[in-house]
Amino acid sequence: MIVPIIVPVAIAAGIDPFVPALAATFAASFGFMLSVPTPQNAIVYGSGVVPITKTIRSGASFDVLGAILIVVLLPGLIDLVLDV
Repeated sequence: MIVPIIVPVAIAAGIDPFVPALAATFAASFGFMLSVPTPQNAIVYGSGVVPITKTIRSGASFDVLGAILIVVLLPGLIDLVLDV
């Protein structure tokens, strides 16, 4: 949902839209903190076995780890893709 917004903004800013679109795509897949964004989280939360506070605590750490991985690994991935 965010990529169609990111691409025109990147073009208007005069930069290649591939990098921001790729970053937004990866970032959108990291929705671990809340119970609804991924079906797996919704099933676990809906079962009542895992409380929402534990979901938020563990999901926040996964979101931070995902953000760090995007920042660290995305430049290498872009170089790999654009060199091919």
